[in-house]
Order: sequence, then structure tokens, then C-alpha cells
Amino acid sequence: MANSTQNPVPPRRAISTWELDDFFRGLRRQIVANEEAFARGQLAAALAETSAWPESHPSISAAYRRLLRAGGLGPADYRSRAVHALLGATRAELFELPRRFEARPVDFRAHAAALPGPLQRGELELGERGLQSSLPGLAVRSHRGEVYLRLDQALSVRRWGIGFLIEDAGVSDALTSAVAHHAADQLAYALCGIEKIQVRLSARGLGPGIELVPPRDGRGFEQLLCDILNEHYPCARQAPLYEDFFEKTDLRLHVRGLARRRGARAQVTRTTEPAAHAHKLAQIHNLDEFVILSPLALARAFCREQAELGLSTEDVRQFWHCLPELPSTEEDLAFLLRSILLRALEQPFSGPRGPLAAVPEPVRLLVQSHAAASSRRTTERLRARLRNQPAQSA
Repeated sequence: MANSTQNPVPPRRAISTWELDDFFRGLRRQIVANEEAFARGQLAAALAETSAWPESHPSISAAYRRLLRAGGLGPADYRSRAVHALLGATRAELFELPRRFEARPVDFRAHAAALPGPLQRGELELGERGLQSSLPGLAVRSHRGEVYLRLDQALSVRRWGIGFLIEDAGVSDALTSAVAHHAADQLAYALCGIEKIQVRLSARGLGPGIELVPPRDGRGFEQLLCDILNEHYPCARQAPLYEDFFEKTDLRLHVRGLARRRGARAQVTRTTEPAAHAHKLAQIHNLDEFVILSPLALARAFCREQAELGLSTEDVRQFWHCLPELPSTEEDLAFLLRSILLRALEQPFSGPRGPLAAVPEPVRLLVQSHAAASSRRTTERLRARLRNQPAQSA
């Protein structure tokens, strides 16, 4: 007798490379139709129709069913702008790929020794979670030899305009399917975030002039740091839109051993001037529970916390050696680190991993070590506050 208490997840339809354009057109058509119906107060009827379209995507339908259940919400200019911005960003990631590298499939479980950092149990699954793909990863040809990318990394570099040429048509289609469904799921996730923001803004009577989705060119610095953190194992992800908008959270960090379901909160800023840096951070509630990823925070950590960061004498020597000049103050070091990261952003096609390849390895190690140490420290502070809350309220 079949188990009636558990509904199996239906397999997602395969999207061939030649079907990607039609897939996006259908996705856009579904969202636009639902948005227009929502503005007219007819979302329930539209959902019954669009969910039955052959090209409809289940996660998009689920996001609009959630919007319908929220109730009491109406059209808003900021919502319309946000949805169109998301559709534009999705289209760019799917089709604007000026640089393509030759690649072949690779099973990381069979090539663990070749990876730059060994994956621990569960980390490969974390990188592929929700992707539902039979393609574990890619070995990509570059001028420096083959570079191994997990599937989550192969999807992430599309934000830099990087794609892959795969000779095997079946493997190419598997990657295209992963790309397409991941894009739809990310859109659905963002639509849920917009709904949560709209509920809160409506309660406050706010909305006009507000921009929910940052411009694409403003997210490059954050994306570069995210790529650096994910270099050896999947560790960082963009925070939900709601957290980004209301809670000053840019990234969520799942560093090894943290045992924190949603990950540590991280704020990213490129500001190096100490007063401006302090002013920006002063606006964050419970600041000591945030990982700060900025050139100034990195410089201070390197100068004051080398033991906590776990940097060896050789690590420190190589770090100083990779700098274009020796700084005399922490602020000078922060400026140099910022310059290195910004120069890397000007080289998005440095290699299959994007601008990450243009950041010296010792600087990448500093970012990774600081994020790990700070994630553990800030999580301890969060847990201490939560333990003390009952006593304080009593």
C-alpha cells in the first residue's frame, strides 16, 4: 500500500540547450500574467490558469499561492520595479555570457585528490542542494590547466558572464537544465521575499520610491567575496531579500563546525575610511553578532588577530609578499586590500572561476579565515544573548 502521508517530488522536465530561450519566455509569461492579475485583484483565477500551462514552473506557482494567502496586499510601484529588475537579472545570467570555457563533466567523489580543498561529508550535497542535477561538477580548461568547479560554482560564475562549452550534448543539456531550474527557484525565492517586504511596508504605510532590488553593478564586490568564501567548499550564500532589505544582512555563512541552521549573518562593505565605516556599522542592530566583511575589518583582523585566524608564519610571510607595497598603518593595509579586490572586479574573465582568479591566494585565505573565526565568535555572542533573554525580561 502506498504511503499517503508523503508526496514524492515530481521529477523536473529536462531543458535542452536549444530550449532555454523558450523556457525563459514561458517563465516570464507566467510571472507577468500573475502580476497583472494580482494588480487587478484576480490572482486566484490567474493561478488556476497559469499553473496549468505546460511551461509553468512549480516553484513560481507556489510563490504566488503564498502571495494569495497573505491577503490584504495590492499593487505597488516598488513591487513592479522589483519584479522587472529580477527578470532582467535572470535573463542576463541565462543569456549574456560573452566568455565561454571548454569543459567536461567530472565526479568529485572520484577526483577528491585533485580538488583545492577536500570536501567533508555533506558539503558536496550542500553545494548541490535543490539543483536536482545528475551533473556533479566540471573540469574546465584554462590557460593555467584544468580547473575543477562544483555545480554551484558553475552556476555562480554566470553572474560574471561566464559559460561553458561541453562537447557531450547530453551533459550540456544536463547543465542547461540545472541552470534553468535554479534560475526559476531563485526567482521564486525572491518573489517570496518581495511579498514579506510588502506585508511589512504596507503595515507601516510606506512604499513609494523604495527600491527592493539593488542594481546589478552594485553587487559585484559582494559576489566576489561570496565566491572567495565558496572556493574550497560551499560556505556562503546571498541572504534572503527580506533580510538584506530590513536587517542589513548581505550573506549567510555556513562555515565548518558552526552548527547554525541559517548560518552566521554577514554585512559586506567596501568602505575603508574609518569614520564612514563606523557610521555605517552603527546602523546595525546587535552589531557584535554580525560578521563584517570589509577591507578595514580584514586589515584589523590581520594586524590584531593572527592567532585566532589560524595563520601560520608562512601564511603571514606570503601575505606580505603578495602586496604591491608595504603599508604603514591598518588604514593603509585596508586601502591596499580594497584596491586588490576592485582590480580583480575589472578582470571578470581571469579564469573559469571569474575575478576570483585575480585575487592573490594569501588575500583569499585572509578572507576565508576571518569569515570562519568571526562566524564562530559572533555565533557565541548570539547564543549568549539568547540564553540571557529570559532573565533580562524577568
